[in-house]
Amino acid sequence: MCYDGYMEARCKNCQNIVIAKKFWNVLCLECRKKRDALWMIKYRKQKPELFKKIAEKYYEKNKDKVLFQNKSYYIKNRDLKVEYARNRRKEHKEHILNLSKLRYNIKREHILKQAKESYQRRKDKIGKYGKKYRSENKEDIRLRNKNRIHKLRTLEQSSDITHKWLKDLFIKSKNCVLCNYVFNGIDRDKHLDHIMPVGIGGKHNKDNVRFLCKNCNLSRPKDGRDLTKTLNLMENQ
Repeated sequence: MCYDGYMEARCKNCQNIVIAKKFWNVLCLECRKKRDALWMIKYRKQKPELFKKIAEKYYEKNKDKVLFQNKSYYIKNRDLKVEYARNRRKEHKEHILNLSKLRYNIKREHILKQAKESYQRRKDKIGKYGKKYRSENKEDIRLRNKNRIHKLRTLEQSSDITHKWLKDLFIKSKNCVLCNYVFNGIDRDKHLDHIMPVGIGGKHNKDNVRFLCKNCNLSRPKDGRDLTKTLNLMENQ
């Protein structure tokens, strides 16, 4: 059937009926969009610098519009984007780390400069947040520092003690192992102690640490002379 020079024809790709001026080599709207997209991808690969300049000019003219579109798209698809990014990091963890290192080595001076400028802009805010965090997590910070120091002292970088495990042991320790002194909730009452002192080859691992009261820990000799007595007390308990 003809309508003022137009006729019914079939799309050569999907075979859907369309209205066109000719009946051969006809494409519907969706198939034309797919074809144009493929051409665009091919053309971009051939002339990437030209497309980069076009994109930069468009962004300069329509900066507010582009930012608004990106923001609205991110708000609508936030969960999907976060999940996609998380899965991508898991699948390509090593590749992403290598790219990050390479980027840092290439743009080291620029990154450091940006970090300094950002710190100067938010110096007061960072200081307030740091004070607040330190005041709320005093014991957590003290335990983490102790664990790090003992690892350095014993040169046991493969120590099986983690900060979480040490924190759990701190909470579970209700009284001193040697004198049965009941800890009264004051953080400074508990001292981390090595059963076999580090000075005579003791290691910083789960089998060699405990919490003692301040008096018992400070009164222990550093050469481990009281080790036999300590072990006997632990066996009896």
